[in-house]
Amino acid sequence: MRKWFVIFVACIPLLLCLSCQRRYNFNWQSFRFERVGPRITTAKQTEQPQKSAVLPKQNKNPEAGLSERSQRAIEQGRVYRLYIASSDAKISVPEENLYIVKNAPPEKLAEILSLLFPAEGPGRSPNMSFLLYKNQDVWTKAIDFASKLDVSDASAVGDPWQNGLALLYKSKFPRKLSPQDRYKITLQMNRVLNDTKRNSEIRWASGIIIAALNVRFSPKDYTLAGATLGLSSRIISEENYEMMVIQYHQIVELSLQGKKTQSQAYARETLDTYRNWSNTACFELIADYIK
Repeated sequence: MRKWFVIFVACIPLLLCLSCQRRYNFNWQSFRFERVGPRITTAKQTEQPQKSAVLPKQNKNPEAGLSERSQRAIEQGRVYRLYIASSDAKISVPEENLYIVKNAPPEKLAEILSLLFPAEGPGRSPNMSFLLYKNQDVWTKAIDFASKLDVSDASAVGDPWQNGLALLYKSKFPRKLSPQDRYKITLQMNRVLNDTKRNSEIRWASGIIIAALNVRFSPKDYTLAGATLGLSSRIISEENYEMMVIQYHQIVELSLQGKKTQSQAYARETLDTYRNWSNTACFELIADYIK
């Protein structure tokens, strides 16, 4: 009797396996049963994310490698995507999320755009660059301004804005920038910044580009960067998004100089002033300086 009982107990795993053979197979390498076939999802797993910009229809995920914060934002559907690609790139992206570059190098245009309208990114895939925004208004601003950066790398005589961008596109920016190239670029941008007849948004952008180039590449010139941002702040109305971007770059400048206490104090002051832009990447970047 005991012998039959032992045999019955030994057969239980086999009986269980037969009862679920459509869902499990035995893996002889791992020496365990593993699920096969479609998984049963719960109602919670099948819930749709919040409404956001349309996802790209392509096999590769160009957003891989982003920060955990960015990935959570994507999963929760709280991002607006801006893809920047050349006209010959074979990609499948909704038209409203795509800017086709006509003249400029897509990766360099995206890098400059991220200075002016900070985002998660820029990131890159083999065929395009992309920026992720949490705020629709900022996303729209970035799309509109992209066309102003889309100039050929061949100099446009008589137009310092286009000349400056052309020189920047011909350089090795953003990987590196020689002092000679930086001087030529900032010389053109400075003419735009000081031209009161030009569009204020273009002048604002020129100031930020000059400042960014002077704090990012050696020899660094914090004095010039600070003066340029100060001039830019007098062009833009107070307490709007563009002013917050200027203050963000001023906070970065203070931090790079090792003035941590000042940068933290200025960051707190900026966050208090621009709480209506708290759902932007720029606001979150500023908040990182007080942690």
